[in-house]
Amino acid sequence: MVLDKRVLIIVSGSAMTLSCILFIVGNALPSWSSAKLDSAQINLLYNMLTQYDISVKDQTTSDETQVTIGLWRGCASILQLTACSNLLSSCTLRNGESLPLCQKMMAARAFVTIACIISGASAVCLFAYILQSINKYQKVLIISKILTFSSLVTGVIGIALGIVFATDNGGLPIKKSVSVGAILAILAVAMNLIGAVLSLLVR
Repeated sequence: MVLDKRVLIIVSGSAMTLSCILFIVGNALPSWSSAKLDSAQINLLYNMLTQYDISVKDQTTSDETQVTIGLWRGCASILQLTACSNLLSSCTLRNGESLPLCQKMMAARAFVTIACIISGASAVCLFAYILQSINKYQKVLIISKILTFSSLVTGVIGIALGIVFATDNGGLPIKKSVSVGAILAILAVAMNLIGAVLSLLVR
């Protein structure tokens, strides 16, 4: 029975560790969505940015441009050359208006980052519990269970907001698809769910 308990804790802790790593990598990648734009679509995008008083330094156009968007950075690939830049750090424009889509981005950043931290903390608690020195303290196990489900909830909210933000086309005729960063974040939630369920089985 003791062995089964230890195995459950080790597997649950390993799942939460992997979840934390996937959350971190997914959060950092500038590729939650991707789209291929032709010159006409690029011009439409420039015009939309100009309406929001957002200046674009380099307006070089090509027959086809691959664009990826993450929670923190965006990248454009033209003729096998890739350039990346940081996304907005504030949702307030020069004219005082606020972008609703930007607010979703900020919320997604916050929730996914919190999920990174909590999932890592839950893994630490789970592995710490199997040490004989603190095995008698049930509070550590209870805290780890709370953390695993807190991470799961914040992760789901963050990913939902992040995908909505990254795949929004702003009303333009641009087709975006979910990319690597979002897929890794979804896998992180899946591992988090496994870790949370296994932690409940530990008595």
